[in-house]
Amino acid sequence: MLSLKELLKGHIYLDIEGDTKDEILKEIVFKVKELGNEGMKKKVLSLIKERESASSTGLGFGVAIPHIRSELVENILIYAFRAKKEIEYNSIDGYPVRLLFLVLIPQRFNKSASIILSSIVDTLRSEELRKKLLLAKNEKEFLNIIVDKRFEV
Repeated sequence: MLSLKELLKGHIYLDIEGDTKDEILKEIVFKVKELGNEGMKKKVLSLIKERESASSTGLGFGVAIPHIRSELVENILIYAFRAKKEIEYNSIDGYPVRLLFLVLIPQRFNKSASIILSSIVDTLRSEELRKKLLLAKNEKEFLNIIVDKRFEV
């Protein structure tokens, strides 16, 4: 059984700098240390952008969950980001985004993808929780605010 908090440990970046959706997507993908070299990061970024062109992962309420399932990743990776400023993201509700959760899932966990994504969505439904995440002083505080969800893969 996996834990959302365990997956996020060491994977939280506050106050990322990008001004546009494309800049933010590049910045967050390039922070994923497990992807290794620049070539691999560019491939994953391309897949993320392809996914975004099909439909925006901006859920509304200032949150986006860019995600892919791919054989390019070996393990389930979840990263949390907070943008310094609001980013126009073509979200479902039309509002800009400040909280992003990047989810990279190996193809072999295809059936688990919806469980993982819905777990994150459920966690972020709370307006109070989202406000606290926006005010978190550091990565540790951000992680402590996250309601731990456990899921089978």
